[in-house]
Amino acid sequence: MRVETIRAIPLLATLETPQRIGLATFTKLGATLVELRSDTGSSATASASADTRAPRVWAGIVDDLLAPLVTEQDPFDTERLWDRMFRVLRSFSGHGRDMLVEAIAGMDIALWDLKGKATGLPRSALLGGAVRTRLREHASSVVVREPEAMAADAVGLVGQDFRALKIKIGTRWRMTLLSSAASAALSATAWTS
Repeated sequence: MRVETIRAIPLLATLETPQRIGLATFTKLGATLVELRSDTGSSATASASADTRAPRVWAGIVDDLLAPLVTEQDPFDTERLWDRMFRVLRSFSGHGRDMLVEAIAGMDIALWDLKGKATGLPRSALLGGAVRTRLREHASSVVVREPEAMAADAVGLVGQDFRALKIKIGTRWRMTLLSSAASAALSATAWTS
């Protein structure tokens, strides 16, 4: 099997209401998908970016820098391809971190997906088998707003049976306000583990 084509797909949408996450306010959200197709007709898709504001940047890294390194290669040569991508991108950044490694991660995940489809095995089996059979889920939907609204969001998520929440705090003064509002709201909720 060989990787025949690689295509980065940048996606970007304008939000009706800006979202505050931590110290950043987002007016747009996006993602960059990596699509691989093999000479056997199999295809795989993965996300290549964590930053949602500039998907065309990641698409350029994938299309212009990574695709030439992986096209016509065997997707089962995982370590060699990852090392090759890292070495080449490291020469551009001096360190090979941040957005460049995220782009490599997208390509790497798509390669594993392609291998899983070729073998009929889940990625976990290809990576040595499942470490656990159950995962504890968490909600990551409490974004920075007024503390009372954030507390209401948290209570709503607890009402949907989430037992772990990731809360975007923002600035320090909001942390104190949120902490007291969330504590009051959550203590009023039946919280059982």
